[in-house]
Amino acid sequence: MKDIHVFGISTPVGQSFKELLFKLSSESNIFLYSRKGEPYIKLDLESPNTSILGNFKRNSAIVSFAPIWHITTFFKYLNSFDKNFFENIDSVIVLSSSSVITKRFSTNDYDKNLYSKLIYSENYLTSLSNKLNFKLCIIRPTLIYGKINNYVDQNISKIGKLMKIIPVIFIPKKTGLRQPIHIKQLSEVVFNIYDLLKENKKISYNENIEVGGDNTISYFEMISLIRDNLVKTKIIRYCWIIKIPNKLFYLLTFPIYFISPKFFDSLLRMQVNLSGFTCCSNITNKKPKTFPVENI
Repeated sequence: MKDIHVFGISTPVGQSFKELLFKLSSESNIFLYSRKGEPYIKLDLESPNTSILGNFKRNSAIVSFAPIWHITTFFKYLNSFDKNFFENIDSVIVLSSSSVITKRFSTNDYDKNLYSKLIYSENYLTSLSNKLNFKLCIIRPTLIYGKINNYVDQNISKIGKLMKIIPVIFIPKKTGLRQPIHIKQLSEVVFNIYDLLKENKKISYNENIEVGGDNTISYFEMISLIRDNLVKTKIIRYCWIIKIPNKLFYLLTFPIYFISPKFFDSLLRMQVNLSGFTCCSNITNKKPKTFPVENI
């Protein structure tokens, strides 16, 4: 049996993975880390210290839901402090983001910086795994949504909050495709890959896995389904979604560029197809689920 170390446990996906881990895993030594500490082991990946090394005395697997550049900083520290540390690391699973693909050609500084951090971290971890001979799987999920306990996503939830405030939403007539994935679906993907690596079963190591939900729907369909779900659960009375010609929509919203180029770029992406990722059910071998998997 291997020890398992989970970083970023306080994230929504981390919380969902924790439930699966305690329900399905046979590991007796499970280490859960959070920057905030209690009830977990306190660890700031960007400012690590040597006290953490005592937890890695046995053969171990690492699963990280923290930002990938944080785990990169942590690994750099460990590699510079003790190059023998990785002798006990059997496998590493980290979450990256589909933004490394979708925001590669963004024009605003925030998205360009995000892309740079993602691609640098992925390349560093891949190089390190090849050099030090541990198994690595980088997962690039798209449009994560869902809530668990007091933890909630920062994607779909924002649209829901907007609908609570504004009774009418205008969107472009032609919108691109989306493939939203629920936190439970993503945690099942991670657990499935972790289980395969643990048993040394066949998997494509050192390869990025781009994963989304089982539904490929237009942006308009997505927000319509969010609206319908909120109405069904009586969180809102109704929200009108009105389509207007794309040129008119971007003409009217262009002034936003001077206030927030990042937000304006996100409006432009409404008409872009951000889909074509591996369906989560193809990895977990479970029955495909329609969006939304649970109430928004």
